[in-house]
Amino acid sequence: MVLNIFIKYLGALTTLFLVCRLHAQTRVFDKVIAKDGTGDYTSISTAISMYSNNRKVFFVKNGIYHEKILISAQKTNIRLIGESVDGVIITWDDYAGKSAESSSTAESYTFRVEGDGFYAENITFQNTATEAQAVSVYTRADTIAFKNCRFLGYQDTHYADNGRQYFLNCETRGDVDFIFGNAAVVYEYSTIVSRSRKSGYITAPSEAVITSAKPGGGTSYHGILIKNSDLLAESGLSAGSCYLARPWGPYAASVFMNCKMGEHISPAGWSVWSADPANDGYNNHNTAFFAEYHSTDSLGNTLDTSQRVVWSRQLTEPDTAFYNTVNYFKGWDPTLKTTALDAPNHVAITGDSLRWNAIAGARSYIILRNDSVTGFSVVNAFNISDKPHEIYRIKSVNAFGALGEASEVAIPVHTPVNYVTDPDSYAIYISQGSLWLPDNDRVEIYDITGNIIMTAYRQQHVSLSEFRPGIYIIKVILNKHGNAITQKLINIP
Repeated sequence: MVLNIFIKYLGALTTLFLVCRLHAQTRVFDKVIAKDGTGDYTSISTAISMYSNNRKVFFVKNGIYHEKILISAQKTNIRLIGESVDGVIITWDDYAGKSAESSSTAESYTFRVEGDGFYAENITFQNTATEAQAVSVYTRADTIAFKNCRFLGYQDTHYADNGRQYFLNCETRGDVDFIFGNAAVVYEYSTIVSRSRKSGYITAPSEAVITSAKPGGGTSYHGILIKNSDLLAESGLSAGSCYLARPWGPYAASVFMNCKMGEHISPAGWSVWSADPANDGYNNHNTAFFAEYHSTDSLGNTLDTSQRVVWSRQLTEPDTAFYNTVNYFKGWDPTLKTTALDAPNHVAITGDSLRWNAIAGARSYIILRNDSVTGFSVVNAFNISDKPHEIYRIKSVNAFGALGEASEVAIPVHTPVNYVTDPDSYAIYISQGSLWLPDNDRVEIYDITGNIIMTAYRQQHVSLSEFRPGIYIIKVILNKHGNAITQKLINIP
């Protein structure tokens, strides 16, 4: 649907010219994936495979998706938005050596991203295998971000292999080297959980090299950075049995800043790669960069780091400027993707319509009924004539597909309320094949010759099927004082 709107204020009388071309309505998401069959596809991998171009936004409804998924390098800027992190679970059980198709660690993944610009939100990625290295998520791409996601595995849960990668408010579980690789990775406001199966190492950075041809790219040595996060342990894990990192490569780098650490972290903090002089990685720690800043215990008390290995470092406040996220990523700001919009306000049920004030910058809205997704809208209204007495909330969707917090519960109203569709216009718009009107006392519709063809009282929407192609004048009398909106409608089939 194409809308061109021109507004002119004339005192109490507002004239709104609306030109509309009636064809397929703009979609909130390119495709909806639902295991229960209520979407466009039941499989995530099938949905992604149907498109060779980029910038697709997929919404995934709650369900358990038993799939091994690859997003290839040709498919850039794919966005995968889950209904909820507890409800959307992508799971597989490959491990290194299980079969010819998963003979190596890199091939044991459940979910693999190679396309730059990827963004995911509200999804659990899981690898249930315990036999060997078993990757839950393999990220080999630049400028990608995950928000409110969960990564469940054991050994080698997250393989971060090349590129700038950002993880906000995520949870990662594993036991041995469960965040590893040579990407420039930032975990922020996240939870890192060491599993009780056995003691191990949280991170295992390799060369810590990022190479990118994009603006702000180039080659830099950054490694794994974990900030403002909690390091927890599952019940049963012994105190002092886990390490912050061990160096997979000779130029490995891991830094922990402002993190709360449980008693499972060894007083030594960091480990060598191998104690065997014959091992190729025996001397890796001599050239690695392992550091921390303002580490605390689980209660927030400053941690005693006097027993840390001598080849690790304690950063000072001036050092912290380098670890600003945008600086660390050489100019890329991941918060442009992850910053959510405000929750809609003044959400109300008027008749058979759910309405709310529009949020600036929203590409669309998600409608929740009894806390489950029931529909989508590109305007600030939704028809609920089928179930008007349920509990409704609204979420805003930003330009990248990221969801905002849910609004307050919609309340029934019985008096006129002036809703706005954007900061500068009245709530007159076209949605779901109807012309939607603000609360009114009377509606009069005229043809181009001035003959009145319809009069309706307190009507909130008129079906466009009642109009032949042509030009119409729609006058909405808002109240008994005569305040009105006059609208010119050009109906082009």
